[in-house]
Amino acid sequence: MESALRSTPSRADPRRQHPPAVQREHPSLQGSRAPRTPPETRASSPAEAATLGSNAQGLAGQLRARSRSPEPNARSRKPLHLRRLQGSASTNLSLPCSTFPDVTSRGVPPAGDKPLTFASLYSGAGGLDLGFVEAGFVPVFAIDADPAAAATYSASYKRIMDRLPHLRGQEHSCVAACVEEHLDDLRSGLGDLVIGGPPCQGFSVAGKMDPADPRSQHVWRFFDAVERVAPQAFVMENVKALAANRRWAGLLEALRARAGRLGYETHTLVLDSSHYGVPQARERMFLIGLRFGLHFEPPQPTTEQDPPTLRDVLTSLPRWGTPGNDSLCAAKVTPARFPVMRRSPFAGMLFNGAGRPMRLDAPAPTLPASMGGNRTPIVDQDHLDGAEDCWVTHYHAHLAHGGEPVMSVPDRLRRITIQEAAAIQGFPDDMEWRGTQSAIYRQIGNAVPPRLGHAVAGAIREALTAARTKRRVRRL
Repeated sequence: MESALRSTPSRADPRRQHPPAVQREHPSLQGSRAPRTPPETRASSPAEAATLGSNAQGLAGQLRARSRSPEPNARSRKPLHLRRLQGSASTNLSLPCSTFPDVTSRGVPPAGDKPLTFASLYSGAGGLDLGFVEAGFVPVFAIDADPAAAATYSASYKRIMDRLPHLRGQEHSCVAACVEEHLDDLRSGLGDLVIGGPPCQGFSVAGKMDPADPRSQHVWRFFDAVERVAPQAFVMENVKALAANRRWAGLLEALRARAGRLGYETHTLVLDSSHYGVPQARERMFLIGLRFGLHFEPPQPTTEQDPPTLRDVLTSLPRWGTPGNDSLCAAKVTPARFPVMRRSPFAGMLFNGAGRPMRLDAPAPTLPASMGGNRTPIVDQDHLDGAEDCWVTHYHAHLAHGGEPVMSVPDRLRRITIQEAAAIQGFPDDMEWRGTQSAIYRQIGNAVPPRLGHAVAGAIREALTAARTKRRVRRL
């Protein structure tokens, strides 16, 4: 039988703090150049109406003044003087962030016990794998078709493995190749576990959700590998839509049916990363299979009632533009000529491109793999530095009052850096990112947050360890 765990928004989740998004364009923004007349009421709240006043033109002047002159207490920033990662240059970037705890001996098997091993498919930069090695598992095989991701994985794991007592001195790297090209290398008994995140673009609501997308076929290659290795368990990670969208119900049932024929009982989990110590409300699906007879308990949330916020993680890094947080996104933030309004200032499209502003005092939204240009998320640096007001909130209210869109935005609005994106995902500070700037952003956006991977790994380890103990007792 299938056990299901659906994550529910916590009290601190921004989805509970704001009403549902409006699914149509605001009346004041419809049409192209037609003059707009203010509706009867557009203020988000009486407090905002009082703050902004009834004169939309006056606010427009204030916004323009803010764009020209940063607040007196704001620190000066000179992006042109700061180092940028060139899009065509290969990069070896170490992150001086501290969002993932130092590796300890937790999860490491007792002396004399044979460690649990895993083979990793579609490994990417190794986010999911990181969670499993932190939980005491030993990697024996890893493969990914992206050469830059495989290079990041291999370079970073040399450092990470030296820190872990149960991995110290071992050799491990990621093969840069397609899974189907190396199926013959996956022999029976290779590992106790097979893990991986097959490409999800065909299933994602951010894509076309096309069943004919060739990338959607990789879920079956994953099960081909499971059949060859015949592990005690497997973990297949993918987008939430594969479990939650009725369009994919038949596919999910077919995958579970194949797992059943191979001898596995399946469990479908949809987990919110922010409930497991990640400052990001990233929901992922995990299709977990264990040999029939093995007992499995889903991981229990640890931060559901008090999730870490975007502000928490960004303030733990060196200040924006200084060494250690200076891999800047070159894409400028420009206002949309015809903004698309939603009830929340952090939804809709107030700026050009798909990179939306992020609320600092809540978990970040899901970071996309398309970061690196104008799809890179936006933050208000002055608000991060301690300014009480958020420019985006004021601008949204200005538009809601019937105000005209501004022609430019202040320098305080900027896009997140590579280091910040990696920290939001929860990667350790000594990851060695390889590839161009866009390739690094893509690796980060495609990854499973290591902390979320660690939560799943802990639950799998409990099940497999309990099974080992039972077998020992029977032999006595």
